[in-house]
Amino acid sequence: MARIHSIQDKLNLRIEKIKNSLRHQKWHEFLIFFCFVLLSAGFWVLQSLKQDYEIKLNIPVKYENIPTSIHFPTAPPTSIIVKVRDKGSILLNYVLGRTFVPITIPFTTTDQNVGILSMNNNELEDHIKKQLLNSTSIVSITPSSIATTYTAQESKIVPVLFNGSIQTVAGYQLKDSIQIKPSHVKVYGSQELLDTLLYVKNEYRKITELKNSFSEQIPIIPLPGLSIEPTTIDLSVSAEQYTEKMLLVPITCKNLPTEITLKTFPSTIKIICSVPLSRFKELTEKELEVLLDYNMLEENINGLIPVSITDKPTWVNVLRFTPEKIEFVIEKNNSDD
Repeated sequence: MARIHSIQDKLNLRIEKIKNSLRHQKWHEFLIFFCFVLLSAGFWVLQSLKQDYEIKLNIPVKYENIPTSIHFPTAPPTSIIVKVRDKGSILLNYVLGRTFVPITIPFTTTDQNVGILSMNNNELEDHIKKQLLNSTSIVSITPSSIATTYTAQESKIVPVLFNGSIQTVAGYQLKDSIQIKPSHVKVYGSQELLDTLLYVKNEYRKITELKNSFSEQIPIIPLPGLSIEPTTIDLSVSAEQYTEKMLLVPITCKNLPTEITLKTFPSTIKIICSVPLSRFKELTEKELEVLLDYNMLEENINGLIPVSITDKPTWVNVLRFTPEKIEFVIEKNNSDD
Protein backbone atom coordinates (compact mmCIF):
# COMPACT_ATOMS: atom_id res chain seq x y z
CA MET A 1 0.00 0.00 0.00
CA ALA A 2 2.86 2.35 0.85
CA ARG A 3 4.39 1.59 -2.53
CA ILE A 4 1.18 2.67 -4.34
CA HIS A 5 1.14 5.96 -2.46
CA SER A 6 4.77 6.51 -3.41
CA ILE A 7 3.97 6.04 -7.13
CA GLN A 8 1.02 8.43 -6.90
CA ASP A 9 3.24 11.07 -5.24
CA LYS A 10 5.83 10.78 -8.01
CA LEU A 11 3.11 11.09 -10.66
CA ASN A 12 1.66 14.21 -9.01
CA LEU A 13 5.12 15.72 -8.81
CA ARG A 14 5.70 15.11 -12.55
CA ILE A 15 2.36 16.73 -13.46
CA GLU A 16 3.20 19.75 -11.35
CA LYS A 17 6.53 20.16 -13.13
CA ILE A 18 4.77 20.11 -16.53
CA LYS A 19 2.33 22.79 -15.36
CA ASN A 20 5.20 24.95 -14.20
CA SER A 21 6.93 24.57 -17.56
CA LEU A 22 3.80 25.68 -19.40
CA ARG A 23 3.57 28.73 -17.20
CA HIS A 24 7.09 29.72 -18.18
CA GLN A 25 7.11 32.84 -20.37
CA LYS A 26 9.37 31.51 -23.14
CA TRP A 27 7.35 28.34 -23.54
CA HIS A 28 4.16 30.41 -23.73
CA GLU A 29 5.65 32.56 -26.51
CA PHE A 30 6.76 29.46 -28.45
CA LEU A 31 3.24 28.02 -28.38
CA ILE A 32 1.77 31.25 -29.74
CA PHE A 33 4.36 31.36 -32.53
CA PHE A 34 3.71 27.70 -33.44
CA CYS A 35 -0.06 28.32 -33.69
CA PHE A 36 0.53 31.22 -36.10
CA VAL A 37 2.77 28.98 -38.23
CA LEU A 38 0.04 26.32 -38.41
CA LEU A 39 -2.59 28.90 -39.36
CA SER A 40 -0.33 30.35 -42.06
CA ALA A 41 0.36 26.91 -43.50
CA GLY A 42 -3.35 26.11 -43.52
CA PHE A 43 -4.21 29.35 -45.36
CA TRP A 44 -1.42 28.66 -47.87
CA VAL A 45 -2.72 25.13 -48.57
CA LEU A 46 -6.29 26.38 -49.02
CA GLN A 47 -5.12 29.11 -51.38
CA SER A 48 -2.99 26.67 -53.37
CA LEU A 49 -5.86 24.22 -53.83
CA LYS A 50 -7.84 26.96 -55.61
CA GLN A 51 -5.22 27.22 -58.37
CA ASP A 52 -5.08 25.07 -61.53
CA TYR A 53 -2.56 22.25 -61.81
CA GLU A 54 -1.74 19.33 -64.08
CA ILE A 55 -1.21 15.76 -62.91
CA LYS A 56 -0.91 12.33 -64.53
CA LEU A 57 -3.46 9.62 -63.79
CA ASN A 58 -2.92 5.91 -64.40
CA ILE A 59 -6.05 4.20 -65.73
CA PRO A 60 -6.02 0.39 -66.16
CA VAL A 61 -6.99 -1.32 -69.42
CA LYS A 62 -8.74 -4.70 -69.47
CA TYR A 63 -9.25 -7.03 -72.44
CA GLU A 64 -12.33 -9.28 -72.49
CA ASN A 65 -13.11 -12.58 -74.21
CA ILE A 66 -9.56 -13.13 -75.43
CA PRO A 67 -9.45 -16.72 -76.77
CA THR A 68 -6.51 -18.93 -75.94
CA SER A 69 -6.07 -19.67 -79.63
CA ILE A 70 -4.61 -16.23 -80.44
CA HIS A 71 -1.21 -14.78 -79.67
CA PHE A 72 -0.02 -11.18 -79.28
CA PRO A 73 3.52 -10.76 -80.73
CA THR A 74 3.76 -7.58 -78.63
CA ALA A 75 2.00 -7.50 -75.28
CA PRO A 76 -0.92 -5.03 -75.32
CA PRO A 77 -0.78 -2.14 -72.81
CA THR A 78 -2.36 -2.85 -69.43
CA SER A 79 -2.81 0.84 -68.56
CA ILE A 80 -2.75 4.32 -70.08
CA ILE A 81 -1.38 7.59 -68.70
CA VAL A 82 -3.82 10.51 -68.79
CA LYS A 83 -2.60 14.06 -68.10
CA VAL A 84 -5.46 16.20 -66.74
CA ARG A 85 -5.86 19.82 -65.62
CA ASP A 86 -8.15 21.18 -62.85
CA LYS A 87 -8.24 22.90 -59.47
CA GLY A 88 -5.88 21.49 -56.87
CA SER A 89 -8.75 20.37 -54.63
CA ILE A 90 -10.27 18.31 -57.46
CA LEU A 91 -6.93 16.76 -58.42
CA LEU A 92 -6.28 15.89 -54.79
CA ASN A 93 -9.53 13.93 -54.79
CA TYR A 94 -8.38 11.98 -57.86
CA VAL A 95 -5.08 11.09 -56.23
CA LEU A 96 -6.36 10.20 -52.76
CA GLY A 97 -9.96 9.16 -53.05
CA ARG A 98 -10.71 7.91 -56.55
CA THR A 99 -10.34 4.38 -57.93
CA PHE A 100 -10.64 4.30 -61.71
CA VAL A 101 -12.66 1.60 -63.44
CA PRO A 102 -10.60 -0.23 -66.11
CA ILE A 103 -11.23 0.65 -69.75
CA THR A 104 -12.62 -2.55 -71.26
CA ILE A 105 -11.71 -3.57 -74.80
CA PRO A 106 -13.72 -6.60 -75.98
CA PHE A 107 -12.40 -9.14 -78.48
CA THR A 108 -14.64 -9.58 -81.53
CA THR A 109 -14.83 -13.13 -82.87
CA THR A 110 -13.19 -13.45 -86.26
CA ASP A 111 -12.17 -16.26 -88.58
CA GLN A 112 -9.09 -14.40 -89.74
CA ASN A 113 -5.65 -15.73 -88.82
CA VAL A 114 -4.35 -12.19 -88.30
CA GLY A 115 -6.18 -9.21 -86.82
CA ILE A 116 -5.91 -6.04 -84.75
CA LEU A 117 -7.43 -5.42 -81.33
CA SER A 118 -7.94 -1.65 -81.18
CA MET A 119 -9.57 1.40 -79.60
CA ASN A 120 -9.05 4.84 -81.16
CA ASN A 121 -8.35 8.14 -79.41
CA ASN A 122 -11.95 9.35 -79.41
CA GLU A 123 -13.18 6.09 -77.85
CA LEU A 124 -10.49 6.24 -75.18
CA GLU A 125 -11.34 9.85 -74.40
CA ASP A 126 -15.05 9.05 -74.08
CA HIS A 127 -14.33 6.25 -71.61
CA ILE A 128 -12.03 8.51 -69.57
CA LYS A 129 -14.42 11.47 -69.45
CA LYS A 130 -17.10 9.27 -67.89
CA GLN A 131 -14.87 8.95 -64.83
CA LEU A 132 -13.84 12.64 -64.56
CA LEU A 133 -15.71 15.69 -63.30
CA ASN A 134 -16.99 18.17 -65.88
CA SER A 135 -14.48 20.78 -64.76
CA THR A 136 -11.53 18.49 -65.50
CA SER A 137 -9.93 18.84 -68.93
CA ILE A 138 -7.82 16.16 -70.62
CA VAL A 139 -4.42 17.47 -71.74
CA SER A 140 -3.01 14.27 -73.26
CA ILE A 141 -3.43 10.48 -73.40
CA THR A 142 -0.47 8.12 -73.66
CA PRO A 143 -0.69 6.05 -75.74
CA SER A 144 -3.16 8.13 -77.75
CA SER A 145 -4.80 4.95 -79.10
CA ILE A 146 -4.52 1.18 -78.70
CA ALA A 147 -3.81 -1.03 -81.70
CA THR A 148 -2.37 -4.48 -80.99
CA THR A 149 -1.83 -7.09 -83.68
CA TYR A 150 -2.71 -10.71 -82.93
CA THR A 151 -2.15 -13.95 -84.82
CA ALA A 152 -3.83 -17.35 -84.67
CA GLN A 153 -1.81 -20.14 -83.05
CA GLU A 154 -1.38 -23.80 -83.92
CA SER A 155 -2.88 -26.29 -81.46
CA LYS A 156 -2.17 -29.78 -80.16
CA ILE A 157 -3.98 -32.11 -77.74
CA VAL A 158 -1.67 -33.74 -75.17
CA PRO A 159 -2.25 -35.91 -72.06
CA VAL A 160 -1.98 -34.62 -68.50
CA LEU A 161 0.43 -36.55 -66.27
CA PHE A 162 0.03 -36.53 -62.50
CA ASN A 163 2.88 -34.74 -60.79
CA GLY A 164 3.04 -35.56 -57.08
CA SER A 165 3.04 -38.29 -54.46
CA ILE A 166 0.29 -40.11 -52.58
CA GLN A 167 0.77 -41.83 -49.23
CA THR A 168 -2.01 -43.82 -47.61
CA VAL A 169 -2.56 -44.62 -43.96
CA ALA A 170 -1.02 -47.95 -42.88
CA GLY A 171 -3.26 -50.82 -43.98
CA TYR A 172 -4.82 -48.75 -46.77
CA GLN A 173 -4.08 -48.61 -50.48
CA LEU A 174 -5.45 -46.77 -53.49
CA LYS A 175 -8.87 -48.12 -54.40
CA ASP A 176 -8.59 -47.26 -58.10
CA SER A 177 -6.19 -45.47 -60.38
CA ILE A 178 -5.77 -41.70 -60.05
CA GLN A 179 -8.54 -39.86 -61.90
CA ILE A 180 -7.59 -36.70 -63.81
CA LYS A 181 -10.28 -34.66 -65.55
CA PRO A 182 -9.79 -33.66 -68.23
CA SER A 183 -7.24 -36.34 -69.06
CA HIS A 184 -6.10 -34.32 -72.11
CA VAL A 185 -5.78 -30.57 -72.71
CA LYS A 186 -5.41 -28.38 -75.76
CA VAL A 187 -2.16 -26.45 -76.06
CA TYR A 188 -1.68 -23.46 -78.38
CA GLY A 189 1.60 -22.12 -79.67
CA SER A 190 4.08 -22.20 -82.50
CA GLN A 191 4.41 -25.42 -84.48
CA GLU A 192 8.07 -25.61 -83.49
CA LEU A 193 7.24 -25.71 -79.76
CA LEU A 194 4.26 -28.03 -80.17
CA ASP A 195 6.33 -30.59 -82.09
CA THR A 196 8.51 -31.17 -79.01
CA LEU A 197 5.61 -31.25 -76.51
CA LEU A 198 4.48 -34.73 -75.44
CA TYR A 199 2.51 -33.99 -72.24
CA VAL A 200 1.80 -31.43 -69.52
CA LYS A 201 1.92 -31.78 -65.75
CA ASN A 202 0.00 -30.34 -62.82
CA GLU A 203 1.73 -28.34 -60.10
CA TYR A 204 3.34 -30.74 -57.61
CA ARG A 205 0.86 -32.07 -55.05
CA LYS A 206 1.76 -34.19 -52.02
CA ILE A 207 -1.10 -36.13 -50.43
CA THR A 208 -0.43 -37.83 -47.10
CA GLU A 209 -2.37 -40.09 -44.72
CA LEU A 210 -5.06 -40.82 -47.30
CA LYS A 211 -7.79 -43.19 -46.10
CA ASN A 212 -10.93 -41.92 -47.82
CA SER A 213 -11.80 -40.02 -50.99
CA PHE A 214 -9.83 -36.93 -51.96
CA SER A 215 -10.53 -34.39 -54.71
CA GLU A 216 -8.99 -31.04 -55.55
CA GLN A 217 -8.63 -28.60 -58.43
CA ILE A 218 -4.95 -28.19 -59.28
CA PRO A 219 -3.33 -25.74 -61.74
CA ILE A 220 -1.36 -27.05 -64.69
CA ILE A 221 2.26 -25.92 -64.83
CA PRO A 222 2.48 -23.04 -67.36
CA LEU A 223 4.81 -23.50 -70.32
CA PRO A 224 6.81 -20.57 -71.77
CA GLY A 225 5.50 -19.47 -75.16
CA LEU A 226 2.45 -21.78 -74.96
CA SER A 227 -1.17 -21.38 -73.86
CA ILE A 228 -3.04 -24.24 -72.21
CA GLU A 229 -6.80 -24.75 -72.16
CA PRO A 230 -8.07 -25.44 -69.56
CA THR A 231 -5.44 -24.26 -67.10
CA THR A 232 -6.56 -26.52 -64.23
CA ILE A 233 -7.47 -30.17 -63.70
CA ASP A 234 -9.74 -31.95 -61.23
CA LEU A 235 -7.81 -34.61 -59.34
CA SER A 236 -9.72 -37.44 -57.65
CA VAL A 237 -8.30 -40.39 -55.75
CA SER A 238 -9.65 -42.69 -53.06
CA ALA A 239 -8.16 -45.19 -50.64
CA GLU A 240 -9.61 -48.25 -48.99
CA GLN A 241 -8.54 -50.74 -46.37
CA TYR A 242 -6.78 -53.72 -47.93
CA THR A 243 -6.26 -57.31 -46.90
CA GLU A 244 -4.28 -60.27 -48.23
CA LYS A 245 -5.67 -63.10 -50.33
CA MET A 246 -3.97 -66.28 -51.57
CA LEU A 247 -4.83 -67.82 -54.93
CA LEU A 248 -3.56 -70.83 -56.91
CA VAL A 249 -3.43 -69.72 -60.53
CA PRO A 250 -2.91 -72.30 -63.33
CA ILE A 251 -0.06 -71.81 -65.79
CA THR A 252 -1.16 -71.38 -69.40
CA CYS A 253 0.79 -71.20 -72.65
CA LYS A 254 0.27 -69.30 -75.90
CA ASN A 255 1.48 -70.20 -79.41
CA LEU A 256 1.38 -73.89 -78.44
CA PRO A 257 1.13 -76.15 -81.53
CA THR A 258 -1.72 -78.64 -81.53
CA GLU A 259 0.69 -81.58 -81.84
CA ILE A 260 2.61 -80.53 -78.69
CA THR A 261 1.74 -81.08 -75.01
CA LEU A 262 3.36 -78.89 -72.37
CA LYS A 263 3.76 -80.10 -68.82
CA THR A 264 4.89 -77.73 -66.07
CA PHE A 265 6.08 -78.54 -62.58
CA PRO A 266 4.23 -77.27 -60.65
CA SER A 267 1.11 -76.67 -62.76
CA THR A 268 -0.04 -73.72 -60.62
CA ILE A 269 1.53 -70.63 -59.07
CA LYS A 270 0.76 -69.57 -55.51
CA ILE A 271 0.05 -65.82 -55.56
CA ILE A 272 -0.38 -63.61 -52.49
CA CYS A 273 -2.34 -60.46 -53.35
CA SER A 274 -3.38 -57.31 -51.55
CA VAL A 275 -7.03 -56.52 -52.35
CA PRO A 276 -9.65 -54.04 -51.12
CA LEU A 277 -11.97 -55.42 -48.47
CA SER A 278 -15.00 -54.47 -50.56
CA ARG A 279 -13.75 -56.57 -53.50
CA PHE A 280 -12.31 -59.52 -51.60
CA LYS A 281 -14.90 -62.00 -52.92
CA GLU A 282 -14.69 -60.53 -56.41
CA LEU A 283 -11.11 -61.67 -56.94
CA THR A 284 -10.80 -65.23 -58.24
CA GLU A 285 -8.16 -67.24 -60.10
CA LYS A 286 -9.80 -66.20 -63.37
CA GLU A 287 -8.84 -62.56 -62.76
CA LEU A 288 -5.11 -63.40 -62.75
CA GLU A 289 -2.97 -64.84 -65.50
CA VAL A 290 0.39 -66.57 -65.63
CA LEU A 291 1.11 -66.96 -69.33
CA LEU A 292 4.09 -68.61 -71.01
CA ASP A 293 5.10 -68.22 -74.64
CA TYR A 294 5.94 -71.49 -76.42
CA ASN A 295 8.32 -69.67 -78.74
CA MET A 296 10.41 -68.76 -75.71
CA LEU A 297 10.33 -72.32 -74.40
CA GLU A 298 11.79 -73.70 -77.63
CA GLU A 299 14.91 -71.63 -77.11
CA ASN A 300 15.31 -72.87 -73.53
CA ILE A 301 17.65 -75.85 -73.23
CA ASN A 302 17.77 -76.48 -69.47
CA GLY A 303 14.05 -77.01 -68.92
CA LEU A 304 13.82 -74.21 -66.34
CA ILE A 305 12.09 -70.87 -67.01
CA PRO A 306 11.14 -67.84 -64.89
CA VAL A 307 7.43 -66.94 -64.63
CA SER A 308 5.60 -63.66 -64.09
CA ILE A 309 2.08 -62.37 -63.56
CA THR A 310 1.04 -61.30 -67.05
CA ASP A 311 -2.41 -59.93 -66.26
CA LYS A 312 -4.33 -58.69 -63.20
CA PRO A 313 -7.00 -56.10 -62.28
CA THR A 314 -5.70 -52.58 -61.60
CA TRP A 315 -7.04 -52.73 -58.04
CA VAL A 316 -4.96 -55.81 -57.18
CA ASN A 317 -1.39 -55.58 -55.90
CA VAL A 318 0.71 -58.72 -56.16
CA LEU A 319 2.83 -58.98 -53.03
CA ARG A 320 4.70 -62.18 -53.87
CA PHE A 321 4.36 -65.48 -55.70
CA THR A 322 6.02 -68.89 -55.62
CA PRO A 323 7.77 -70.47 -57.30
CA GLU A 324 9.52 -67.81 -59.37
CA LYS A 325 10.87 -70.47 -61.74
CA ILE A 326 9.28 -73.65 -62.99
CA GLU A 327 10.39 -76.80 -64.77
CA PHE A 328 8.71 -77.87 -67.97
CA VAL A 329 8.63 -80.79 -70.36
CA ILE A 330 7.60 -80.63 -74.01
CA GLU A 331 6.02 -83.79 -75.38
CA LYS A 332 4.92 -84.58 -78.89
CA ASN A 333 1.42 -86.02 -79.15
CA ASN A 334 1.00 -89.49 -80.63
CA SER A 335 -0.71 -89.42 -84.02
CA ASP A 336 -3.12 -92.11 -85.14
CA ASP A 337 -2.06 -94.06 -88.21
